[in-house]
Amino acid sequence: METWDFIRAHVTRHDRYVIETPARLGAGFHRFMRTVAGYWLLPSVAVVRETGADVIVYIGRHGPQGSVCRSEPQVVCVLRVSR
Repeated sequence: METWDFIRAHVTRHDRYVIETPARLGAGFHRFMRTVAGYWLLPSVAVVRETGADVIVYIGRHGPQGSVCRSEPQVVCVLRVSR
C-alpha cells in the first residue's frame, strides 16, 4: 500500500480530491481506484470534477508540470490546485 501512503501524505483531511486514471485502463479500473481512495483518503472528500477539487490524483499516468510524482511501484502523481 505504498502508493496510497504516498497519496495520503499529499491529501489533507480538509481537501476535496478527484481521481484521474488513463482511459486505456477502462471504467472498471477508474471506479475501483475511486472506491479504494474513498477509504484510504478519509476524511477527505471525493468530487467528480476537477473544478471542485483542491487536489488531483493521477493514478497510472504522470500528471502535469507541478505535480509531485513517484514511479515505483506504480506511477502516481498528486497536483494541488487552487479553486
